Amino acid sequence: MLHSLPDLEDALPIATAGFTQSAGFEQALRALGQSVARIDGQLFITRRFPILGPVGYCAKPAHIPASILSGASPRGMAHVLINAATPAQGAALARAGFLRLAKPRHSLSVPLTQNTAEMVARLHPKWRAARKTALQRGAVARIRPFYTPRDGWLLAAETAQRKRNHYDGIALALLAEIGRSKTQKLLYICEGVSRQAALLFSLSGHEAAYHIGWRSADCPYGSHQMLLFAAMEYAAKRAQHFDLGLSEADSPGLARFKRGTGATLLPLGGTWALSRALAPLHRLARQTQQPRAGGRNGGNL
Repeated sequence: MLHSLPDLEDALPIATAGFTQSAGFEQALRALGQSVARIDGQLFITRRFPILGPVGYCAKPAHIPASILSGASPRGMAHVLINAATPAQGAALARAGFLRLAKPRHSLSVPLTQNTAEMVARLHPKWRAARKTALQRGAVARIRPFYTPRDGWLLAAETAQRKRNHYDGIALALLAEIGRSKTQKLLYICEGVSRQAALLFSLSGHEAAYHIGWRSADCPYGSHQMLLFAAMEYAAKRAQHFDLGLSEADSPGLARFKRGTGATLLPLGGTWALSRALAPLHRLARQTQQPRAGGRNGGNL
């Protein structure tokens, strides 16, 4: 089964049509029985919860639909949750009277260029040395569209790794569904010839995103650095940024590994809610965001 909606929020830090707004993501959700709809081009997932009723959820939209900013709940949604892609989107939702449920988090993002030497120069010295060690050993990366019947071993390996190390992540059933199409060009696998390490990333529009990183217990030093850099090189042909996920969700070791790529920390826009049941609070929130004549105190002493 799919995880709860917040577990699907790992996405791109820039406000463009990224992974969670892509057609492939939408098709996979529909195939898994999820209720989805497009509002002004932005993908909303709807789920019904006890007591709350139907809740619409939108992850990292390219823009906030004007109808949403007007304060109108879409048909069939008693409540709306939006994970804003940027601080600007968060500010717009605040002005519209949305209530903030969670403060903005941060995404680690690597700027991409087809100038390989420039990307190598941005690597942390230890990270660069690890990659070089793997290359000198003759390690080679293979990259191709992810096809579940052929490459599903990676999802099985990731499942075991999650159980062993007690962590969670994006719904693997969703990735498996995307990979059922032999012609899909959203998910890509990058693996070593010996299958001692592999990763899964997506390409959508001008954005790339890292979803799974796995390695065996006997994986040689530098293998994952070599694979991730190969994925970054490959993505640079189409993408401008490579998103490595939320920094707050990482263990200290994983955070150091990701920062070794030369990634920068980008603020997201927070999680915001609009609810018919809380209409008076939304009106009050909108009023407090309106500028008053006469300055901050409205001219009244």
